[in-house]
Amino acid sequence: MERVTFPDKKVRAALASYVVVKINVDRESNRKICRRYRPAGRIPSYAIVDPKGKLVGQFVGFPQPDPFRKALANPERPAPKRTPSPGPELDRRIKAAIRRFDEPAPGGVGARITKWLGGEPKTMIGWVEGQNDALDELTQIGSLAVPALLRSMEHGSARCVDRCSTVLGRIKAPEAKRTIQVLLQHERAHVRAAAAQAMGLYCDRAFLPALCERLRDTEELVNVRYEAAHAIRGIAASYGGIDDPAVARALLLATRTDHAPLRWICLQALLSFDSPFDLATLFPLMDDRRPGFGGKSDHSVAANACWVFMRLSGQRIERIDGEEFGDFSPKEIAFLKAWYAREKSNLTWDRQRKHFRLRDS
Repeated sequence: MERVTFPDKKVRAALASYVVVKINVDRESNRKICRRYRPAGRIPSYAIVDPKGKLVGQFVGFPQPDPFRKALANPERPAPKRTPSPGPELDRRIKAAIRRFDEPAPGGVGARITKWLGGEPKTMIGWVEGQNDALDELTQIGSLAVPALLRSMEHGSARCVDRCSTVLGRIKAPEAKRTIQVLLQHERAHVRAAAAQAMGLYCDRAFLPALCERLRDTEELVNVRYEAAHAIRGIAASYGGIDDPAVARALLLATRTDHAPLRWICLQALLSFDSPFDLATLFPLMDDRRPGFGGKSDHSVAANACWVFMRLSGQRIERIDGEEFGDFSPKEIAFLKAWYAREKSNLTWDRQRKHFRLRDS
């Protein structure tokens, strides 16, 4: 959208009469306005609001310039909110929506079996739309769908469990929080991972102790620890940063793993923490040139470690050529290490600025 649709001249002309506002849906301070204007929790979402704050139109997705202008001119009118009434019909809708999560994706074994039995497998676009429709319907039903979602979390297939955790995270029902914490201890690893995912979507710091316990468990499967760190990252970012030394220590301890993606996500989470620690702890990570996801990735583990170092050190370091830092070179990393070794005794933690500073600055 930022590279293609919004820079388009016709789109810019169409938006000239609007006041365009971009909202970070992960920030805690934006939760209220997102619940009011974001249709079905979809990302990205576009809401057209009149001067009095009334929602007059909405649409979702990643439209190209021409479809975007058409959607802007003829947006979908917001449907009147209806509170579903409990009963057999609602139960049927909830169960049908959850069953759709298990529909086989096109090209998979399940799709081939469907075709062999005489059925017509869906196209990939149709399958994705069906999955999104089920997510949206359950989200709109809200709290009345929570008991069925929690049952499916405990007993459903891996794919169904993953989708149910997304819906629970969207609904954010207070009555589900205790059960989700219990599911974080479930015997099946994919249930534990999905419970962590739901906690991250809740964006509630009350989940941090349970997530830290799972992250610290070195006997836990690495994908579960990864989801716990990912959830911690999302929660911290939603608060605009958190000062919690215990959580920061848990993230640092988890970086001792040799698993590059887990190191990477823990460092990403540390970027949202405002707690002091010995920056020399980052030195081994600053030498890890592996990409974060085991394949081609934008930035290495080392780059993330260097960004954490620079943020907490409170120093602004620029290249002579004026270029932004990407993957730091060995010489640049050696410079950071030498600077810290030289200045460590002269650093003090600035609680107001939330980073170290030199005592004489």
